[in-house]
Amino acid sequence: MTVTTTDLTRRTRELLDRIRRDNAPLVITRHGRPEAALVGIDEYRALVAAQQRWLQQERDEPLIQQIMARSGVSRREAQAQIDQARRRVYALVEQAHKRNADLPPDVVSALIEEARQATRDQP
Repeated sequence: MTVTTTDLTRRTRELLDRIRRDNAPLVITRHGRPEAALVGIDEYRALVAAQQRWLQQERDEPLIQQIMARSGVSRREAQAQIDQARRRVYALVEQAHKRNADLPPDVVSALIEEARQATRDQP
């Protein structure tokens, strides 16, 4: 469905109910041109999750290529290694925050970054 900005202003409640009920996006036009779209909250969350997955895949690609080149493993195995390493690293970071609960989180994060920089070039 498409509405003008004027219609949106006048019929906001009705249009929001329709988006929720029909689970269909609403395209908002200004001067006959599409300007924005409104979607239901579930659709929005799904779009954000899909975007986050896509961005993670984009960030992982150079790591996958590096592992494949060094180890000769398949793409799937390289991704599995990254996923496993990510879980372990995140667990270590969480553990560091818990063990230093008496410090502000940004201080712990700064120390984690300091350690990362100090160990960056180590094998």
